[in-house]
Amino acid sequence: MTEYHEPMAHEHVSRVDAPCLLHGTIGVCIGLLMQVIGLFQGGDNRLMALFLDPVFQGEMPKVISVPILGGVAAVFSYAVAFFVLDTSGMARRVMLGVTVLVLVLAIQPTLAVWGFYFSPFFPVVAVFWSWFLSVMYTNHHLMPCDVDLVDSLEPKVVEAPVVENEEKVEVVPEKIDPNEKYKPKDSQKVKEEDLKKEVSDG
Repeated sequence: MTEYHEPMAHEHVSRVDAPCLLHGTIGVCIGLLMQVIGLFQGGDNRLMALFLDPVFQGEMPKVISVPILGGVAAVFSYAVAFFVLDTSGMARRVMLGVTVLVLVLAIQPTLAVWGFYFSPFFPVVAVFWSWFLSVMYTNHHLMPCDVDLVDSLEPKVVEAPVVENEEKVEVVPEKIDPNEKYKPKDSQKVKEEDLKKEVSDG
């Protein structure tokens, strides 16, 4: 279900660029620190032994260097941070994180076919932390994509056209004297002229 923030007059709309750079950098730094300390060494040894006979055919593969791993981790970390910050809805943000993690994990078996060993631990840790921080940030800040979603869900008020009041002209029926026909014609003409003058003056 799509979630959105309720619009509040005092709530500031956050940006995407600065949090994206911050979260991506933090994710890469955490992964690099764990790589330098050697926390991934045991996992690399077991994973290489798993691929040694069926894929590498008993030969030692070419190991991808740490700078290349750092570059891959940076690309995916900044990408997942940007897309999470610029996408509305928790379900979509979770799907983005899972998709990027699957893509990073798919690099290892793909390069193993060509005789290269790609350690997935450094990029996976960097992507995970970048995604996690971005999701937490969107839960506590109003993002531009959330504002667009709220605007699209608000009912549109259609103003009715204003009709100007037209001046109503009241027509006063002319009073007919029943004795008019018994009066001389000259007096009748004089009365008609008087009525015309009254109408023109009114």
